[in-house]
Amino acid sequence: MTLSVQIRNLDMSFESRAGSIHVLDDIDLTLDPGVFCSIVGPSGCGKSTMLRIIDGLISPKDGSVTVGDTVVTGPSLDRGFVFQQFNLLPWRTVLGNVEFGLENLGVEKEERRDRAKRWLRAVDLEGFESYYPAQLSGGMQQRVGLARALAVEPEVLLMDEPFGSVDDQTRMLLQEELLQIWERDHKTVVFVTHDIEEALFLSDVVVVMSPRPGRIIRMIDVPFSRPRRDALRGDPEFSRLKQTVWEELRDGGVTRPVEG
Repeated sequence: MTLSVQIRNLDMSFESRAGSIHVLDDIDLTLDPGVFCSIVGPSGCGKSTMLRIIDGLISPKDGSVTVGDTVVTGPSLDRGFVFQQFNLLPWRTVLGNVEFGLENLGVEKEERRDRAKRWLRAVDLEGFESYYPAQLSGGMQQRVGLARALAVEPEVLLMDEPFGSVDDQTRMLLQEELLQIWERDHKTVVFVTHDIEEALFLSDVVVVMSPRPGRIIRMIDVPFSRPRRDALRGDPEFSRLKQTVWEELRDGGVTRPVEG
């Protein structure tokens, strides 16, 4: 069962030697089950912080996050997290890395091995089970991280700039791979990125955030049908929406005067 995500009156500050840093300001967001949502915004606007609050890794100063019918108070197996940095265990093989979360869940050896191999096939890494992370390219390491998150079969997938550390060609291939996987079961996805084109290509809805303290300044419904193919990037409407998102980011939510 795919789950909804509801964020209500979310506010977050961090204390530092220089004083309090206001990171998120009164965030309200509702994502229906199965929605692919991307969040874009300038550096430091709280995108990654919001993702960690949804996962339960940190607690907000005010407000709440509800996944399904459960208020988030800490990490849970119904949420999987894919980080920008690969965070693989260098002393474990590819298969061992994907099995790691399943081991912590107490899944029997035979079942966890079967599940890990199934997800490695899904991310096109069959045949690399016995390799170590240092023997893989950056794109392959990120595939391992994705397989590890998916192997525990979460209902909500949280992705923090997962393709930000790879070259452009690999990034586009990983985007297409992710969509193929998502099309199979339509998990709810919250995807943080700096790349406007990536957000539009992947998502049902794009959330645009202001500079710190981060506020939602616009939500854009992406109108393109699925499944999506690479040719979409050359569509005039795709270019128009890309320009619209860029203008919102450039202006930072500042109200422009009405002409005429």
